Order: sequence, then structure tokens, then C-alpha cells
Amino acid sequence: MRLALGACILAFGLALPPPQATGQSWCRASRANEPLLLDVERLLTSEDPESARQRETYNLSRSSPVTVVRDQAPCRRASQAYWDVLRTSVTELFGKHPDTPVLTVKVGPMYLVDDQRPRKGPDAYWEVMIFDHRWHRVSGYGAGADD
Repeated sequence: MRLALGACILAFGLALPPPQATGQSWCRASRANEPLLLDVERLLTSEDPESARQRETYNLSRSSPVTVVRDQAPCRRASQAYWDVLRTSVTELFGKHPDTPVLTVKVGPMYLVDDQRPRKGPDAYWEVMIFDHRWHRVSGYGAGADD
């Protein structure tokens, strides 16, 4: 199963050249009906016990400020943190994977980071990682094609 998920990751992730090679931004723009922004909205507004627990865990309130990060420095750092986790956890697949652009959303003191792989379809495999202000991974969530 890990190998099948890894193949999906390779198909979506390794084809992207690093921004320094192409002059691109480290900050990905949000898509129409951006899933990550919908996740944030649900996290901050939902009455369900899981969202309330997450708000407490991440030191968030219903009125926590939300910002889509556009500054290159934090987007670059978010990319490094995101891909470092994947390179460390799945070494055989990501050992040499370059950092690529990510969508970074700051919610209160936390950063939610997504490389925007597709969330729907037979080959969907995606992961959002949550980092603190020092770029230490606190948590994450996602789904794979075999889920």
C-alpha cells in the first residue's frame, strides 16, 4: 500500500521543477473553492467536538486571524518544512525530491501547508501539514487512493 501511494506521489510531485530553476514563486495561489481554505473555515466555525478539540490543541479561537501567505520567505520555509517531513518519512521515494511551491495559510500562530495535489479522483493522494511558528510539524491530515 505504501508503495502504491508513493507511486501516486511520484506522479504528482516529482514532475515539478523547483522554483529557483524556473523563476516561479514559492507561494502557490489558492484554487477556486480552495479545499485548504474550506478546511480552515470548518476548523474555525464548526460546532463539532473534533473541531473544538483541534482549536484547543492549536491554541486557536473562532476569531483567529487567517492569512494566505504571499511573502516568499515564509513560503520558502514552508516548502522546506513540508518536503523535509516527506523526505524523512518516506526516504525511498522522496530522498532527493526538491522543494516545490506550496499553499501556506497562517491561522493564528499555526501554518497549514499544502502542495495542492488533487483531493478527488482514483489516484488522489494529498496531505496537509500543520506547523508551529518554528516550523516544527505539529500535525497533519490527508487521504490516499487506497483509503
